[in-house]
Amino acid sequence: MTQSARHSTGIPDLDDMLSGGLIPGTLTVVLGATGIGKSQLGIEYADAGRTQEGERGILFDMTSRGDSQNHIDYARRLRSWNLRVRPESVSLPEPAAIWDREYGRWDLLHLFRQAGRRVSVEDLDFDDQRAWKAELNRKLAETISFFY
Repeated sequence: MTQSARHSTGIPDLDDMLSGGLIPGTLTVVLGATGIGKSQLGIEYADAGRTQEGERGILFDMTSRGDSQNHIDYARRLRSWNLRVRPESVSLPEPAAIWDREYGRWDLLHLFRQAGRRVSVEDLDFDDQRAWKAELNRKLAETISFFY
């Protein structure tokens, strides 16, 4: 695979170590200790899409602590990027509005923002399990609309 077939991470030294960047169509998992720079790498990579694809990438936050990773601050400070956070009040778009950029294009989704206490399924009674599953289905619908 040639270097031009790879996507830049937005960090030239890292691209050099990766023989030109990330391979399109593959899954890359970034993990590490708190504060190591995973969120910053994600923002650099998402912003690199602006020059490579003509469109910045998106941030999908599955933590339940809101913006604990400071995505909004990092994006503004590192890339002068004012993230458009998808508000919880936005409903699923009608098919005709799906490509309306002002309605359908957001930069950041906090899927489980302030999700509450951490419990296992065994801690829930039958009705609580049903409510939990219904909430996950609603979150799945939000996720699908965010990505499309």
